[in-house]
Amino acid sequence: MADYTAASPHQPKGDHNRRLALGLSPEDFARQAGVGVEALRDYERTSPDHPYDPLVASRVAAALERLEPGTRPTTEASSEAAALRDGEKPGPAEAAVQVRDAGAESQATPPDEWDAVDEAVDETFPASDPTTKY
Repeated sequence: MADYTAASPHQPKGDHNRRLALGLSPEDFARQAGVGVEALRDYERTSPDHPYDPLVASRVAAALERLEPGTRPTTEASSEAAALRDGEKPGPAEAAVQVRDAGAESQATPPDEWDAVDEAVDETFPASDPTTKY
């Protein structure tokens, strides 16, 4: 078992939200991920500071990567970085995951409006709890 913390490689609540965004029922997604429905439900209900099954987590993550549009498996390095200005990768070429610097100036398609709150939210990525804009 692995502990679910902010630094965990898998985020059960975030994965749950990603499944919901795909519009898949637990039954349909469990079939896609190759896990049982109860195992999926147990994983998605995991509370912070509680353990989860790493095998279920890795199968869920692989299925999400496969099913979400515009995503690539994180096990393969990409030669392009579409979300980054000019498609330039900030890290080493062999890095499978690339994260752009925070700020509108680093985005391939910056928004028309950008304020201090937007900047703060962007700086928190990929944190699981984004800041709230009031």
